[in-house]
Amino acid sequence: MKLRWKILIGLLLLLIVLVGGGAIYILTSEPPPARIVAAGPTGQRIDRDGVFGNYFPASGEGLRPAILVL
Repeated sequence: MKLRWKILIGLLLLLIVLVGGGAIYILTSEPPPARIVAAGPTGQRIDRDGVFGNYFPASGEGLRPAILVL
């Protein structure tokens, strides 16, 4: 095997190790803590039975979709 192929295989293996290590680091790191913010002027704060969130009703008359952010 020529020296050029050995160098190429070594660089490829190094790249695989670096990408794998980065993926493991990203997938196993702790997420930052969630910040609890106010619902704002159009939302309602919900805090019942240990579950909290912000409820944003849709504007308009009749049945409309709404968003509940937990």
